[in-house]
Amino acid sequence: AYREDYGGEISSKRWLRQFDGSGKMDELKYGADIKGISGATISAQSMTNAVNELLNNISKLPTEL
Repeated sequence: AYREDYGGEISSKRWLRQFDGSGKMDELKYGADIKGISGATISAQSMTNAVNELLNNISKLPTEL
């Protein structure tokens, strides 16, 4: 749930589809790979950074358990 007054567009399925297909070796760039949202620059940048951090952490997981 997004509880801020501004930037709620980052929860829209249309905007989030930009992250579909990203793999653990990808590093997404705000403004190049990920389109910004007018009035929600900080939210969109923060979401891009969070996804990059998640992808980085996934890349560190062992491939076999």
